[in-house]
Amino acid sequence: MTPLAPPGVSRPGLRVAAAAATRHAIRSAVRRTGLPVHAVVAASLDDVLGACPGALRVLWGTDDWVAGAELMGLSADYLRRREDAQLASAELVVTVTGYLADRWRERSARVAVVPNGCDPGHFAHVDDAPPAPDVHLPGPVAGFVGHLSDRIDVGVLEAVADTGASLLLVGPVQPGFATDRLARLVARENVQATGRRPFEELPGYLRRIDVGLTPYADTAFNRASFPLKTLEYLAAGRPVVTTGLPAARSSPQTWSRSPTVPRRWPQPRSRRCPRPRPRAGRPSSRVRGGAELGRAGAGVPRRPRPQRARPGDRSPAALNRTPCGSDAPVRPADVVQLPQRRTPVPDER
Repeated sequence: MTPLAPPGVSRPGLRVAAAAATRHAIRSAVRRTGLPVHAVVAASLDDVLGACPGALRVLWGTDDWVAGAELMGLSADYLRRREDAQLASAELVVTVTGYLADRWRERSARVAVVPNGCDPGHFAHVDDAPPAPDVHLPGPVAGFVGHLSDRIDVGVLEAVADTGASLLLVGPVQPGFATDRLARLVARENVQATGRRPFEELPGYLRRIDVGLTPYADTAFNRASFPLKTLEYLAAGRPVVTTGLPAARSSPQTWSRSPTVPRRWPQPRSRRCPRPRPRAGRPSSRVRGGAELGRAGAGVPRRPRPQRARPGDRSPAALNRTPCGSDAPVRPADVVQLPQRRTPVPDER
């Protein structure tokens, strides 16, 4: 279902027509299926919540779109008006972070937080995957997997490379983003950039890295986000170094050690963190996230009770509850948060 829209759809005069075309396409698709619609979930500020009268109207906040207006090339004033209208229309609001939920609760009484999740099964066997053949860096290797864009603090990547450790960058580069700095960074002998790679090949690249990096800049847009890459690194059994986003600071205490900056690159680890294997009868994180969304819609959001492994218990369930399967609840840490360097944005509130 891809609704047709006229050229220049972002222009003020054509936005109303584009939204109407999208709602019409949704209704037509629903009629063709002949199935009932229980909810319309909008993961944007597009005016589509009323496409199916009688269905529950759900706004799914994956980002602070107003704060990201400049990144998206849209008017912040327009997005602010759309945000107000969307919050007023939604019967249920779901956000991926408490940071965004706190901001939206000022205008909506029914806000639930359902953090992002990843597919752990895709990364559970990273150490059994064939190593990516095009990577030729000596260890230890710090790796960044994702889109190099205005959301990334290049200074963090430069600081990692300055230590002399190998730095692997996997993913596309936003046109015009830090062109000169990235060119100088990639020209170093201990840095390699592969460009975009298919999702199916990521385990081979994660096999090559020892530590995953989430070097997000401190902006209003990033503070409301929940980077998937952090979860994917952890699912692959790799420790993570991340800047101090609210999503990282609100992670379970058994995941993280609060903020420290290493004076030197740590020596290669003598043992690798065991990774939890997929367990029969346990739904994936995506299924569990859907269940949480259902509970939120029913007005009974629920948090899982924290659990700790008993001393000496090295069962798969215990390895899921404590980092690296250690008996102590926080030893060693899987997530290290760096103090955030503040980067102002034009429309920050």
